[in-house]
Amino acid sequence: MAQTRWRACKRTAGGWIGLTLAFAVSGVHPLPVHAQGRLYVQVFDRRTGAIVDDLRKAEVVVRVDGVAYPVLDVRGANLPITLTVLVDNGGAASRAFSRMQDGLHTFFDRLRANQSMSLLALSPRPRWVLRAALDRGEIRDGVDRIAVESDSSTRLLDGLVEASEWLAAGSQLQRPVIVIVSADGTDSSADLAAKFDSLIERVRRNGITVHTLVMSTPRPASFERRMSVPEAVGRDLSSATGGSYTSILLGSSLDQPLADIAERIRSRSRVLATQHLVRYERPEGEGPGSLRVSIIRFGVRATVTTDGKPP
Repeated sequence: MAQTRWRACKRTAGGWIGLTLAFAVSGVHPLPVHAQGRLYVQVFDRRTGAIVDDLRKAEVVVRVDGVAYPVLDVRGANLPITLTVLVDNGGAASRAFSRMQDGLHTFFDRLRANQSMSLLALSPRPRWVLRAALDRGEIRDGVDRIAVESDSSTRLLDGLVEASEWLAAGSQLQRPVIVIVSADGTDSSADLAAKFDSLIERVRRNGITVHTLVMSTPRPASFERRMSVPEAVGRDLSSATGGSYTSILLGSSLDQPLADIAERIRSRSRVLATQHLVRYERPEGEGPGSLRVSIIRFGVRATVTTDGKPP
C-alpha cells in the first residue's frame, strides 16, 4: 500500500512551488534485490481519475534511507518483449518431444507478431537454434529443427546462464522474458549452486521474468523422491521474478499450459501499458534499505510498486 505525504504549496520569488506527493512503498524493508534500479509508477489525474502517460524524469525523486539516487530515465513500462524459450531436448523429454513441438507452435502463434523471439536447445549442450527472430515462419521452422538427443541429459543451468547474459545486454530498452520447457530429468551443468546464485541476482537486476513448464515423470503416489533440478530452479526463478510455474505429467498435451503462459505475457503487456518504468542508479552490491519515491506534479495521485503489479 502507498502512503501519501503532502507538503503545502508556498510562494517564492520565482512563483509557486507545486505540491509534492511522496509515496512510500510499504513492506520494502529491506529493499528486495530485484527492486534495485527499477520501479513501476502508475499516475492518475486526481480530479478525473484518467491515466497520466507523460511523466517526466524531472518529476521523479527516488530515495533510499533518505539518500537521493540519480533517476536515469522514465519511460512507458510496456517495453518491447525480448523472449527466449529454453527447450529440453534431452533423453528425459524424448517421449514427449513431438507434443512439446506442437505446444511450442501453439505458444508462438498466441503471441503478438513482430516480437523478438529466440530458441535455445539444452542438450547435449546449450545451442542457439534461433536468436531474435521476428518472422513466424522462421520461428516455426526453428521449432521443427530441434532434434532429440536421447542419450544426453539436459544442461538447464548452463542454458539459463547463457540466455540471461544475452538478455541482460539489451534489457534497458526491452522487456526480457525467459520461458523454460523441461522434463524433470537430471541436469548435467557443473557448479549448480554457484551458477544459480549468480543467475538469480542477474535476472532480478535486469528485470527478466521467468515462466516455467515442467513435465513430471508419472510415479506411484507412495513413491517419495527429491525434487529435480529443473523443478527446483524453475520454481524458484519463477517465484523470484513474478513469473509462473506449472507442472504437468510427462506425455500430456502442452497446448493449453503453453497457451496460458502466452496469455500471461500478453496480460502483462496490457497492465504495463498504463504504467511508467523508472530506472535509477544505485551502486552495485549496495545493501538493502528503506525506499521512498516522490512524484512532483500538481493534481495527481500515484501508485509505486517494484514489480509492476498495481495494488
